[in-house]
Amino acid sequence: MVALSPKTIMTGNPPSAAYEPKKSDIADWMQEIESIAVGGGLAYIDGSLVDLQARSGAVDGQFSLVLTTAEEAGVYERVAGIWVKNAAVPSLFLESTVADQAVASAAAAALSEGAAETARGLAEGYKTQAELAALVAGAAIFATDTDGLAATSEGEVFIVHSGSTTSVYKNVSAAAVYLGAMFDKADLLQSANNLSDVPNKAAALATLGGLGASALDPLTKRLDNDAGVVLLGGTGGAYTLVAQSPIAGYAALQSFTFRVNETNAAAVTLNVDGRGARAVQKYNSSGSRVALAAGDWRLGQIHRVIDDGTRYILVSPVMNPATQAQAEAGVNGETFMTPETTAQAIAAQSDNFGPEEVGSPYHGIYPYDGVTVGDGATGLLYDHAVDGNVTVVTTPTLEAGYVYYVYFRGVSFGGSADAQRAQVRGYNASNGLVLTLSNSGNNATHANVYDYDFRIDLLKYPTITYAQLIWALGDYFDAGRLYLYRQFEPNAGAV
Repeated sequence: MVALSPKTIMTGNPPSAAYEPKKSDIADWMQEIESIAVGGGLAYIDGSLVDLQARSGAVDGQFSLVLTTAEEAGVYERVAGIWVKNAAVPSLFLESTVADQAVASAAAAALSEGAAETARGLAEGYKTQAELAALVAGAAIFATDTDGLAATSEGEVFIVHSGSTTSVYKNVSAAAVYLGAMFDKADLLQSANNLSDVPNKAAALATLGGLGASALDPLTKRLDNDAGVVLLGGTGGAYTLVAQSPIAGYAALQSFTFRVNETNAAAVTLNVDGRGARAVQKYNSSGSRVALAAGDWRLGQIHRVIDDGTRYILVSPVMNPATQAQAEAGVNGETFMTPETTAQAIAAQSDNFGPEEVGSPYHGIYPYDGVTVGDGATGLLYDHAVDGNVTVVTTPTLEAGYVYYVYFRGVSFGGSADAQRAQVRGYNASNGLVLTLSNSGNNATHANVYDYDFRIDLLKYPTITYAQLIWALGDYFDAGRLYLYRQFEPNAGAV
C-alpha cells in the first residue's frame, strides 16, 4: 500500500472540496501516529541506519526514526542493545523527504548548468586568446592604431597599447580591424624585465617599441655589468674595463665584476669605457676608506667594485699576505700571516724568543759571542787548543735587557801559584770595576781541570757593560774553553 499524506487523505488527489475521506485511509494514518506516540516519542532522527547504530548513549526502550527513501527507512526500537525496525516510515515524513530531495536535485541541476555555462565561457576565452597569440607572434607594438596601420601592410597584425590594456588589430583594406584584447600592459613589462636572458636584447627592445627601451635600459645594463665577468686591461695600476653593456657616464651604485690582468704594486685607478680614471679604494680594519695596497689585486683574482658617486669601492675580500719585512717588524694590520711569513717572524725574533741554539745547556738560554744568533755560533769565547795560553778573556759588550751566563769548561791554570780561584769581573766602560764573582768551593790546583758557572744579572747590576774572565792571582789559562750565553729578561736593567 502506498502511504498517503494527511492532505491527500482529507482532500483527495487532485484536491476537491467535495471529496469524502475514506475510513481506511484515516485508520492507516492514525495507526502510524499511534506507533510513535506509544513509544513515548522519538529519541533520535537519522538519515541512515548506519548513522543510528553509530550513536552512543542509546538505551533499551528508546525509539528513533530513520528518514530516507531507502528500504531501511522506518521506526526503530532499541531492544537488547540493538535497533529493531517495528514500523514503516510514516508517509508524512516520507513525503517531506522526497520533496526535499527533489528541491535539492533541482538546485544542483541549476548549479551544474551555471558551471557548464561558465566553463564554456572560459573555454571560448582561452580559444580566443590562443588564436590571438598565434596571430600576434612576431607582431610589432605601437602606441596607437593609426601608427600601427601606417606601418603595416594589408593583412598584417599589430599590437596597440592603450592605457593599461593591450589590443590586437589587423590591417584590412587600409582599416584597423579590432580583433580583441590580449594581456595587461603590466604583464608585458614584467616579462620584459627578464631581457638579460634574451640573446638579442636590442631586437627585443625594438619589438617593444619606444615604450620599453628607455625604462628597461638601466636595469639590463646593471644585470650585464654586475653579473658578467670581464678581463681588466691596463698596466701599472691604471686599469681599464670595457663594460658588457656600455655606460654613458659614471653614476652612483654602478657595479662591475672583473678578473684582474696583473697584480697591483700600489694604489690603483679604474677607467670604464674611456670615461676617465676613477680611484679605487677599500675599507680598512678601522672602517676608514684607504687606497689599495700592493698585492690587493692579484693576477687571476675576481673582484667587484661599486661606484659611491665619487670613487669605486672594493667590496670583494682582499687576500694579501704579509711580506717578510712586515712579518719581522710586526706592522700592517691589513695583511694576513702565512706559514712562511710566520716562520720568518719567529726567526727574526729568535735572539729573544726563538728555540735554543746548538750548545745551549739550558732551555731559553742562547749563545752570545758578539755575532748574530742563528749563524751556528756556539758562544765560544776562548779555546786553548786554538788560542793558546791567555791571561785575560774579555767578553763582547753586554747589552741591556739580558742576564748573562759564563761557563768555564775543562779549564786549568799555569804560573807560579799553587792554588787559586776562577773569577768573572764586571766592568763599566766609564767607572771601572763593578763586580767580582769567584767560584765557590775549594780553590783550583795545578793537578786538575775544572768546570765553573757564573751568572751576571744586569737587573741587579745595571751599570756593567762588559766582563773579564781571569784567574784570581793573574796566572794564565793553559787548558779548556770559555763560553758566554744570555737570556732575555724584560725587567733586566739598562746600562
